[in-house]
Amino acid sequence: AFRLASYLQREISASDRVILYADNSPYWCSAYIGIILSGAIAVPLDVETDAETLQSIIKDSEPAIILYSERTAGAVRGLRGFNIEKIEELPPSERIEPVSLSEEDIASIIYTSGTTGRPKAVMLSHRNFVFEIEAVIKTGIISETDNILSLLPLHHTYPFVCTFLIPFSIGAKVTFSPGLKGEEVMRTIRERGITCLVAVPLLLELLHKRIMERFKALPIFIRQIFYLFKSISSFLRRRWDINFGKYLFFFIHRKTGFQFRYFTTGGARLNPEVMKDLEALGFTVIEGYGLTETSPIATFNPVKRRKPGSAGKPLEGVELTILPSDDSGKGGEITVGEIAIRGPLVMKGYYKDRGLTEEAIRDGWLLTGDLGYIDSEGYLFITGRKKDVIVLSSGKTIYPEDVEERYRKAIPLIKEICLLNSMEAVIFPDHEEAKRRGIVNIHSFLKWEIENVSRGLPSHMRIKGFRLVKEPLPKTRLGKFKRYLIGESTGKRAERPEDPHLKTDTGRRLKEIILSFAPEQRDLHSSDHLEIDLGIDSLRRIELASSIEKEFSIKLDDQVIRNWYTLKDILDYIDTYRDRPSQVRQREGGGFYNSFLFKRLKFILLWISHLLLRSLFMALFRMKIRGLENLPPPPFIIAPNHTSYFDGFVIFSALPFRISGRLYFQGLKRYFPLRFISELLNVIPVSPHTELIDAMERSKECLRRGDPLCIFPEGGRSFDGEIREFKSGFALLSISESVPVVPVIIDGTFRILPRGRIIPRYSSIKVQINPPITPPASLSQAQEFTERVREEMIRLKKALV
Repeated sequence: AFRLASYLQREISASDRVILYADNSPYWCSAYIGIILSGAIAVPLDVETDAETLQSIIKDSEPAIILYSERTAGAVRGLRGFNIEKIEELPPSERIEPVSLSEEDIASIIYTSGTTGRPKAVMLSHRNFVFEIEAVIKTGIISETDNILSLLPLHHTYPFVCTFLIPFSIGAKVTFSPGLKGEEVMRTIRERGITCLVAVPLLLELLHKRIMERFKALPIFIRQIFYLFKSISSFLRRRWDINFGKYLFFFIHRKTGFQFRYFTTGGARLNPEVMKDLEALGFTVIEGYGLTETSPIATFNPVKRRKPGSAGKPLEGVELTILPSDDSGKGGEITVGEIAIRGPLVMKGYYKDRGLTEEAIRDGWLLTGDLGYIDSEGYLFITGRKKDVIVLSSGKTIYPEDVEERYRKAIPLIKEICLLNSMEAVIFPDHEEAKRRGIVNIHSFLKWEIENVSRGLPSHMRIKGFRLVKEPLPKTRLGKFKRYLIGESTGKRAERPEDPHLKTDTGRRLKEIILSFAPEQRDLHSSDHLEIDLGIDSLRRIELASSIEKEFSIKLDDQVIRNWYTLKDILDYIDTYRDRPSQVRQREGGGFYNSFLFKRLKFILLWISHLLLRSLFMALFRMKIRGLENLPPPPFIIAPNHTSYFDGFVIFSALPFRISGRLYFQGLKRYFPLRFISELLNVIPVSPHTELIDAMERSKECLRRGDPLCIFPEGGRSFDGEIREFKSGFALLSISESVPVVPVIIDGTFRILPRGRIIPRYSSIKVQINPPITPPASLSQAQEFTERVREEMIRLKKALV
């Protein structure tokens, strides 16, 4: 540091700006101290700053010199600079020229990446940093015996203060990890005796997910014991702060070593459930809050009185208040409003922007732009950003982070979700989880799960729709969403070079097939996701597989097409088919299920069931059946609306037994896991996201035998009794087998046993069987036919009611 300070004093003047544009390393720390010793102002920059932003900052800050590392040397070539990794080559120096500095002089100018897209240059004084150091040390969170792991980029004030200035000031040790991969970090913590890791919520959430996934893979008996022990440990931790988990789950702590004391987290809000689980497992998590403008820490959870979900209490000497606004509030005694902070930690202002400074600091109070509330014990809770709050036309106020967390917590397939002002969401799904669970129709699966979650939320908090993206959402280095980018850029495709994989003979032939399914997608690339980029859902995937079989003379099964996520997956399979032929799974033959004994048993069971159910519905619910004369000769497809578990039984009992006795139903496989039961009840088990080829083939066999088939086109029960969006499976079968579709309207079952209700209540039932609808000739018209049937059923339902 003295070598560099002496060099800088010869090259520049005091109060000049010096850009520090380098990777985390001990050299970075030496360089920063050298800048301060020389009397200059440090301007730390993110090494991942793009060229345009870098030039903009250089122009704005007018640095006298740029300090860089080997990694960043190319970006500043031609500019006046010095490689900090060569500090040791400078002449030795044990003294420098005395510099006259006051505590109000600027120590650093920090350009925030932020979430708004406009970098702001925050001026932080020596007083700001000295106050922060002393205030955090007073909390007792760190001592000279600690060994702090430095992972986060030092150009951010949070890791800068916590993993550099504070340990440097108190005499603690700082260790730089050799890598950022999970195993490397864990090994460093264990082998180097790390006692504290300064983290961001994303890192803790990944650690939590990894631990919980390992336990989910255990046998159910062991898994249940784990959850029991975790619950006991959590209770002891929350009630009396007894850390029983560190000994109960010692095999987890062997990964970090028993010297490890705690995680600290900031920069974004941590999911309280993650904190509770980690603390139940024996870790200690201390969450704080602040901004670059507050140097940066304003609040910290007391070490002995941590509160999950809270950002803690103000540091000693920090004043904090809530400014209530017209569009925010929680009711009762708790007031939600903008968080304002006052004290020696508040910045000097924004560099070269007096107007923005006056807007942010009023009467000494920094208006943070964050919304939150303070509970009865003085703990701060963050609810979101003021600029991100969504105010509905009804006047209801929505905090996006709250809504996002509800859906993300409930649906494991959601990796990232960002709520837009339109109450629509942008979702980055967990593709690895989808592969693990064999889900190929991600959109359909998420739509169903999102509707399930929405039922438990107030109507104003339910997302209205969503779109999928195949890349992670843009975030700051500390894990906050850049919402201004998400609304504008997601879904847009950048210019891409021509793909060599699609220029081969196989690639050209596959491209022609794909274009027949998605003619608007002219700019194909082998990395394109079948569903997200090309709109090929699970049913169209069956058509695609059929076309590929014909074009390339190969045989495919469910397992093969389930592993197709991108065009590259298909190309790889086709290219290796000769060496690795598909083992097409043959469906189990008839055997016992075709025997006279089983058929007689089934006939008797169905006849008795039909008699009993028909009598029950007629007597208890006064079931009325109209339109039986509209039934054509089998085969045909019955397409009823679906609002209740009663619907299948109603259809079975409403039809004459000459039809019901031969009627097959498509039913979810999770309700009919045993083949004996499904064969006995004439059910074709369907997994809506897997094994579709087998279900479609069995349905075709049923129709070809001349038997009628019942399919609920909505794929699941309605939430509100209204007809939902139709899936096109019934239309594909109707067209491919040239059988009519008979729309059936069931009224009353939603009132009897709606979704979410366990005990039935009384209502009459009406069943209206309508004239059959003849399918079109071409499979290309399947979607149009699907919509045509749906519109007809909506019209018929209104007429019946």
